[in-house]
Amino acid sequence: MAWWEPLFSAWLAGLLAGAMVAMPFGPLGQLAGRLLTEKHRKAAREIALTCWAMDTLMAAAVLFLLSFIPHLGFGFPPLLVALVGAALILLGAELWRVAPTTPPGSLPLGFTKPWQCAAVYSLLHPGSLFALIAAFGALHANGNLSQGVGAKLACLLGVALGVAAVWFGWLLAVHRLKAYIPANRLRLMFARGLAIALALGGGLIMLESGAW
Repeated sequence: MAWWEPLFSAWLAGLLAGAMVAMPFGPLGQLAGRLLTEKHRKAAREIALTCWAMDTLMAAAVLFLLSFIPHLGFGFPPLLVALVGAALILLGAELWRVAPTTPPGSLPLGFTKPWQCAAVYSLLHPGSLFALIAAFGALHANGNLSQGVGAKLACLLGVALGVAAVWFGWLLAVHRLKAYIPANRLRLMFARGLAIALALGGGLIMLESGAW
């Protein structure tokens, strides 16, 4: 076996993991779509870049630091996590109500900067982190990361490229949709999609909290 084959295998596995983590277009994907429809291209790109950075950083943390986490002895109380989920459900309901009158370029939760909104939601909803833990756990079990630091770096590069490819494809698809769907209808679709995605995300957080 050539020296590069294990590294290529780790890179390809990371590419697939990154694409799978980024593929479910939740609240941030819907928000970026709405902003792009409203011709706020810079804000949409800012959200995409923030999501790319957050997913890449989480992948790095899982690959290189996760083994230390169980020994640190900290965590959030389940009830607090459940309350965060409930707050997101209520926010989703409110965004659904005001969707038809939402000012162009506005952000949920009162944020003024797109990157701040994207970073906070990424931290509040641990779905990407759990998906990365599951993916990298499987890679370790299959021996894909057996080449040590080199394989992990190759895998991390794959994750970064996978996430970037999915977000680029999503924004390109939304841009193309504008040629076939009236702008106002597309805008409302993404505004209500944001509301639904926030409510579903809040429900998943409540289920994952273990408060029940």
